[in-house]
Amino acid sequence: NINHANDWFTGHNTQTNWTADKFINRAAHAMLRASVVSRSVTNPVTGNIYTAGFIGGKVVNPDIGISGDGSNWLQHPFFPVRQNQALFNPTNGVSSGIQLFPVNAYTPEVHRLLQVAANIYDATTNRLVYPHPPTVMRPVFRKYANPGSDAGVFISRYTEVTNDWRRLRYQSFWELPDVVLNTQLSYDTDLHINIHGVPWIVGAKKGLPNFNEYSVESIVQVSRRLEVNKGIPANVSPAMSRNWRTNQMYNLGITNVFGIESWNSYTNAYPRPLSMFVQHQYQIGLWDHSATNKSGIALPRLLTNLVSTRNFSRTDINPTDFGGGEFEIPLLKKAITITNSIYSTRLKRFYPANRAFTNVFESGFTVPDWKLHITNRVHYFLVDSPENPRLSRVIDVVNIDNLVTSMDITQLTTGQ
Repeated sequence: NINHANDWFTGHNTQTNWTADKFINRAAHAMLRASVVSRSVTNPVTGNIYTAGFIGGKVVNPDIGISGDGSNWLQHPFFPVRQNQALFNPTNGVSSGIQLFPVNAYTPEVHRLLQVAANIYDATTNRLVYPHPPTVMRPVFRKYANPGSDAGVFISRYTEVTNDWRRLRYQSFWELPDVVLNTQLSYDTDLHINIHGVPWIVGAKKGLPNFNEYSVESIVQVSRRLEVNKGIPANVSPAMSRNWRTNQMYNLGITNVFGIESWNSYTNAYPRPLSMFVQHQYQIGLWDHSATNKSGIALPRLLTNLVSTRNFSRTDINPTDFGGGEFEIPLLKKAITITNSIYSTRLKRFYPANRAFTNVFESGFTVPDWKLHITNRVHYFLVDSPENPRLSRVIDVVNIDNLVTSMDITQLTTGQ
């Protein structure tokens, strides 16, 4: 019954409305459990045959579902969890949640089921004033001990975000391996943190602007300069070219441009004030694969730190300023990685192109094997009426990690 809260086992309802927490968690649990298919799988290394759970062709933990808040475990009568089926199972017959580590079961298929649960709930209710804000659910995590190995990390349930978004937005973002290893994050208890790359769930509502695009553009300039050294005046004649020496010098410049775009895809301007909070982090590595260590592994010639600002940047938009069909650009950033630098193919290092290093020509015709790798992460919050305690709501959230782009510079310059 999607109209009133009811008990799974008895069907009894009290004629009270569902809350977002109860409905979305229960609907998500039922759909996840109903979607799991068990199949026999052969380990390609050992040849052993074992049973694995699948949703939409992707492997998931066999007991995948929503576990509950630790005091109210979810157990569906028609889609039970088999006893002791999973290593991390907190209680017999109860799902341990959606596994993130050591195996990531949060697949696109799983996300779609969670999204459907939120969309069904939002189709039954409107809140506040038009344009009605969507229901926003953030994941709550749990760690379970795994004797003799690293802990397991799971999404145990989801909880609604209302006008408490300001506090939740600044909750620390964690790397998943740090969650596993950090001893201050207790086992078998709710962890109210954010993990990079684990999305919040935003219900579907009409009339709302939304995150539209994140873009990365890499601009690379390469020049190869040749020097012909004729030695002495007697070698000037072309007939003496056998005595000439040809040297080379490489110059390299790399600039990256990052942008984030929000779009109002509707015909009407958004009637209330908005604020966009954006945090962008990136790491850039330039590899010369012709340079290796003793193990034959290519080493980065240039590696930036993880670059970010401590706080979120904020872009405020006045009422009706976000017109129908318009775009807002909360981030457009240029990062100069290397500026007109000279590369020594012999020493595998860069020199600045200044007066002290105007003549760094080298003999031989060594060709560097340059490959550029960039990894990015984006945190984006779009907030309606941020200064109005009654109306203030998050209406869009993006938490993306491991956006890796690569460029084979040498291949592009040689045309191969």
